[in-house]
Amino acid sequence: MLGKNKKGWIKILEAFIAILLLVGILTAVIVKANFRESGLAENIYEIQDSLLRKIQINQSLRVEVLSTIPTINSNQTGFSSMLNLTLRENTPSRLNCELVICAEIGSCLFDALPSSKEVYVRSIIVAANYQTYSPRKLNMFCWLKR
Repeated sequence: MLGKNKKGWIKILEAFIAILLLVGILTAVIVKANFRESGLAENIYEIQDSLLRKIQINQSLRVEVLSTIPTINSNQTGFSSMLNLTLRENTPSRLNCELVICAEIGSCLFDALPSSKEVYVRSIIVAANYQTYSPRKLNMFCWLKR
């Protein structure tokens, strides 16, 4: 009788160890996947920050942003070739990105965002150049093409 009791406890211990191993492996896989996704987000934000800094520094791009006249209810997309060219040259092929210029005080949304994708957004304020004070908010929306 004592031998049967020991076999039962050994089976319970084996099952417990198997469950611990499975939970450990699943946890490791989930943590690794989350780490990879956070690294991707950081890379996308770095790309956005880099491009927005270029726009802030480049005088002709600043003039283009400042000369755009958005209304509070309608955001401005589809700019001249200089902003579009800068956007396309500095965006990796795996990303779709759009720039939206808004009045500083207005809502700054982009209506054509994909609802099924994760969208990364960065903004800057371009307030003035040597001749003009006309604050504009410039949002950059990016998502993966997948």
